[in-house]
Amino acid sequence: MATDSNVQVSKVQTQMQDALNRLDINLIVLWKPDVSKSTHGEVNSNIILIYCEEAEEAWRTFTQEVTEYKLQSVTRPYRILVNSLIEAVRNLFMQKKSSLLIFFLND
Repeated sequence: MATDSNVQVSKVQTQMQDALNRLDINLIVLWKPDVSKSTHGEVNSNIILIYCEEAEEAWRTFTQEVTEYKLQSVTRPYRILVNSLIEAVRNLFMQKKSSLLIFFLND
């Protein structure tokens, strides 16, 4: 029984890796069923780790992880822009606060 499960894991993992190769995504997929994990999957370094036990759920998790990975490159410039704006507003606020404190302390 465990051998059949291992064969299915190996077959699905190979299919997932083929999908990554066809999409030209330079990641390795590793399906390691583990119910003790708090997540269904994750990208760690250059490896997509899938922890689901069932093949159908593993495919859903794989699809989600690949989508998130691909979207990171699209959303990265926006995250950089938003973080830069937050930093600029924070610096402006701190300058105004310092000016106000200096005004009150010198009075």
